[in-house]
Amino acid sequence: MHIMISFTLTHRRLSPFFCKIYDMLKKSHSYIRYDPPTRKQIFIEAMCVYAYAAILASLATWNVPGLPFKGAAYQGFACFPKDYDIASTIFFWLGFVPLMLLMPLFYVLWCVIKIYKEGMIPPEGQRRTLGIYLSLTFIFVVMWLPFIVAAFIYVPISAAVSGGRGKVP
Repeated sequence: MHIMISFTLTHRRLSPFFCKIYDMLKKSHSYIRYDPPTRKQIFIEAMCVYAYAAILASLATWNVPGLPFKGAAYQGFACFPKDYDIASTIFFWLGFVPLMLLMPLFYVLWCVIKIYKEGMIPPEGQRRTLGIYLSLTFIFVVMWLPFIVAAFIYVPISAAVSGGRGKVP
């Protein structure tokens, strides 16, 4: 469950972060004073993100009769809701994966695209700090995309092609 919390937090922590960057750049671009969030606001947002991650990570341990999933170690390293029939596969790909990964990823990418499209990037010489923050998006995508392809797409397909007898070379 600790690994699942880490997976979920990696994605979810960036969403409020990029929301603040987008809001700051939008106000700055419109010549409106930006008031940074207070420590209390940051604490509340962080606790909401941690609670969300804990609930989503514990989902695989619930094993409630009638829900279309059973928790198990996925590829031997993390406890995910496993798909074992059509209903559980639909739940996994249309429920669990978007909640854990796709919604935060698309939100962060949406923020970055809006920043570029609306011309909110500061002028030359004032981009260094923003560049550091936006490089997190690149790292986020580059680190997690291979994992997603390998763990959720390649391995299940290779097992299906080989009849469940292991990985196809």
